[in-house]
Amino acid sequence: MTAGHLQFRSTVPGSCWRPNSHRTSRHGSSQSATARKPGENPGSDFDCQGATSTCGKSRSRRQIPSLSRQALVQTRSLVQGEIQEQSIANGTLFRIALQGQQPASHLDFRLGAQFVEPELSVVVDNRNSPPLEIESVTVRWVPPVLGFVAPLHGAYTLRFGNAAALAPNYDLTALSAKLRRVGSSVTAGPIEPNPNYRRPESLPLLEPLAGAIDVGPWQYRAAVRMSESGIQRITLPAVVLSHADPSSKDLRLVREGHQIPYLVERTAPTQELHPILEPIANEKEPELSRWRLKLPFDALPLKRLSCRAKTRTLFERSAVLFDEARDERGNQARREVGRAIWRHTGSEAPPDLTLDLVGKVASSSLLLEVENGDNLPLALESFVLQLAVTQLVFKAAPGPESWLYYGNPKALAPRYDLGFGLAP
Repeated sequence: MTAGHLQFRSTVPGSCWRPNSHRTSRHGSSQSATARKPGENPGSDFDCQGATSTCGKSRSRRQIPSLSRQALVQTRSLVQGEIQEQSIANGTLFRIALQGQQPASHLDFRLGAQFVEPELSVVVDNRNSPPLEIESVTVRWVPPVLGFVAPLHGAYTLRFGNAAALAPNYDLTALSAKLRRVGSSVTAGPIEPNPNYRRPESLPLLEPLAGAIDVGPWQYRAAVRMSESGIQRITLPAVVLSHADPSSKDLRLVREGHQIPYLVERTAPTQELHPILEPIANEKEPELSRWRLKLPFDALPLKRLSCRAKTRTLFERSAVLFDEARDERGNQARREVGRAIWRHTGSEAPPDLTLDLVGKVASSSLLLEVENGDNLPLALESFVLQLAVTQLVFKAAPGPESWLYYGNPKALAPRYDLGFGLAP
C-alpha cells in the first residue's frame, strides 16, 4: 500500500478539487484530499464528507437539507496512445432531510474494478444546484495479509517500495489457504528508509530520441526547456491549441533533428478564459439582447460558457451562442455552438447560465443572444469560458535545445514505443 490522493472534479456548474491545493471560485472550491491508496482490492468502498453541501457526515457551514447528484469515479488509463480517464464506478449521491422525519442518505461508492493509480477523480454533476464543497474523503479497503513461516525467533525485515520488482513465486503460495487457519499474528514495527536505496532511472529501456524528422512542413514552433532529468509534463498554452490540430496529431517534440517520444494527456481540469465583452445595441429587435465575446485566438478548444445575472427576480430566458466564423470568401457564416434554457424560480441568487459548446469554435468571436420576450433585458456579468487542457508527457534531460513544432494539417499522428512503459 502506498499513500495516494483522491482528486475531485465537478462538471460545470460545479466544483473542482485538486490534491494539495485550495482554490475558491464561483464554479466551486478546490481542496486537498489525501487517503491511503485503495490498492487492487475490487471490494473497496468510497465515502466522502462535505462542508457547504454535505457529501457524507454533516459538518456543514450552510446545510442543504436535501440533495441529489449524479456522480462517477474515474481513474487514468492509457487508450490508443493517450492518457484518458476511465470510469470505474457511478451512482447517485443523495440526502433527504424532511422536518419531523429521520434523515436518509446514500453518499458512497463501491468500486467494482481493480486499479493501480494512486489518484482517483470523482466527477459530480451539480446541474443548476450550488456546487458541493468536499471537506474530507474516506477510502475503505480490505488490507492484504502477509503469511510466512518463521524458522527462528527474532526480528525479520520486510522490504517494500520497488515498483520494478517482479512478484515472487514461492512454494508456500500453494499452501496459502491452509496457512489462514494456523499461525500467530505479528505486528510490523515502524517504517524506516533503506540506507542503501538507490533511486532508479525512469524508464531506463526507453530510447530518449525517436526517428529523424524534416520540420519544413510545420508552420510554428515553441522552445521547450527542462531543468531536471526524468519524466516531463508540459501544458500546451492557448496559442499552441489555437494553431495545432484538435486531435494533436501534428505535435512534434524535436531535439537535434530527432523526435522526442511523448504521450498526450487530456485528464486535467479545464482552464478559465475571460473574454472581452462587447454589448451590442439592438433597436430593431428589442426582444433580443446580444453580447459579443472576443477571444485572444481563433479555433480554441472551448468546452462551455457561463455568466451571471445581476437580478434576483424570477425569470426564464432562452440563450443561444454562435460562432461568428467566416467562409472561404470572407462572408460571415455564423454557426450555433450552444443553447440552453435559463430559469430562476427561487428567492436566492439565480444559478449561472451555462452553455456546453458543441463542435469546434473556428473564430475568435462569439455572439450570445438572450431572448427576453416582452420582459426587461437581463443585466449580465462575470463571463467565463472553459478551455480544454492538453498536456504532453515525455522523458528528457537538460541539454541541447528542444522545440515543440505544431501547425501542419497534413501530418499524421505519430506512433512511439513509449506507450508500453510511460503509463499514467
